[in-house]
Amino acid sequence: MSEAFDIVTVGSGHNGLVAAAYLAVMGKRVVVLERNAWFGGGVVTRELTVPGFRHDQHSMAHIFIQANPLLAADELQLKARHGLRYVFPDPPVSVLFEDGETLSLYRDRERTWAEIARLSRADADAYRQLSDQAAMWLPIRPEYIVPGHDPLVMERYREPAPSLRGVAVRLDAEPEEGSHGTPAG
Repeated sequence: MSEAFDIVTVGSGHNGLVAAAYLAVMGKRVVVLERNAWFGGGVVTRELTVPGFRHDQHSMAHIFIQANPLLAADELQLKARHGLRYVFPDPPVSVLFEDGETLSLYRDRERTWAEIARLSRADADAYRQLSDQAAMWLPIRPEYIVPGHDPLVMERYREPAPSLRGVAVRLDAEPEEGSHGTPAG
């Protein structure tokens, strides 16, 4: 790679990719270096079990980014221009235990309570108590999630984003031994 870049981002996890994209929008020439044969870190989707069946390895973390201006205001035009779409299934989480038992957590609090109570009434009651406490924290404002978020500063990003063609992603041909999609950045 003989091109010159203003910024080198090491790791193509969502934080590295978002930072690189913002820098590219600001006119910087950016390269993203990744040690794995795939990019995405915590937003990677890969075939891990059988061909054609894809897994989002870190999808639980995506609920925390929804209020971020990156998505809420579509600052990088990931939705409008690049087709990003989130699907919110119900249940969003299911666990299969070794003994064949399952536990699903639903969007409806009482349905989740009933599901947990099948296995443990005490755990279900503790879940309800935690759920009540968490409800007092809502609504979460973006400035609590994005440190330094200043609406006046962010206003300049409300304009349609230019092309992200200034971002180059380099993938090594061979993933690091023992690596299974661990976030790289």
